[in-house]
Amino acid sequence: MSKELCQINDIEMDHYDISENCLGTKEIQKKSLITTKFVLCKTYRLSTVGIGPCLCFIILLDDGRIFMEHRSDYYLSSNFTTKNVRLCLKNVIQHLISYPHTAKIKTTIILGGDELKQRFEKFSSRISNLISGDHDDDGDDDDGDDTESQHYQRLLKSIKLINTTFNIDSNAPAIIGECGIDCIVEQAPGDEVVVIIQHVKILHKWDIVTGVMRLSNENSSFAVDQTVTTASKSADENLRIREFRHKCIDHFRKNARAANTVEVEGLLAENLFNYCCSISKRLAAKLSKNERELNADDREMCNVTSTIHADDEEEDDEEQ
Repeated sequence: MSKELCQINDIEMDHYDISENCLGTKEIQKKSLITTKFVLCKTYRLSTVGIGPCLCFIILLDDGRIFMEHRSDYYLSSNFTTKNVRLCLKNVIQHLISYPHTAKIKTTIILGGDELKQRFEKFSSRISNLISGDHDDDGDDDDGDDTESQHYQRLLKSIKLINTTFNIDSNAPAIIGECGIDCIVEQAPGDEVVVIIQHVKILHKWDIVTGVMRLSNENSSFAVDQTVTTASKSADENLRIREFRHKCIDHFRKNARAANTVEVEGLLAENLFNYCCSISKRLAAKLSKNERELNADDREMCNVTSTIHADDEEEDDEEQ
């Protein structure tokens, strides 16, 4: 059976969707080598590309389906506080439960953001505070619909990875390039796979994959492009471009190690690159019919009011 029968739906920025199953092949990792075994199984796949300072929310359900939301800066607060981060997570939950299902949240992953924008680091710390219960608020965690509250609590308990400083900012993206990631998620019986592909690109000139990472229940690994780190890909490249690529690779390596993955080199790295890039080529050009777009209400809910700003600034001052 051909792999091409199972395309992967690509969620556009400021959209969200839930996966539909397809009968297709399952890619497996065997004896530390990426191989493909043609197994007919119920498989769910979903993806989103071009994650820069945006945030990507990935929720894996215990029935095998995948929910994904790609949220840009426009739908994020200018100052992350405990209150509006909770609102943001609850807003994502509202989108999830808008699809009829009885499944429970199994795994949650949050990726994206920008290392040089401190508010994204604050986003992660606020979520960590919510998970631990170490926060001072007005006790509104249980407000609203019971189903929403139950899913929200399960989401907090299911968070496996938060990395909201994944990318490197560029002061001159049109000249030296910009950093972004693609995220492809596959869930099949007995396994869940998250493929992360880092691009460094200059619009209309080139697009180079500098790092790939495969997160799985077993044998999670990553690789960086050694040719980029050792030599220029183009004769007319200048020093600033090469330095930016090296910086992106170093940052990718740091993120991958923080996710408890093992770096591979040589043939294993080549196999991993080929595996990840072959999956990315299967992204569907046509979006699914039931894909939904974020709207003004989503932005208003998660944006910060001046009152909330003042309250949390006072809290921060007290902590210091």
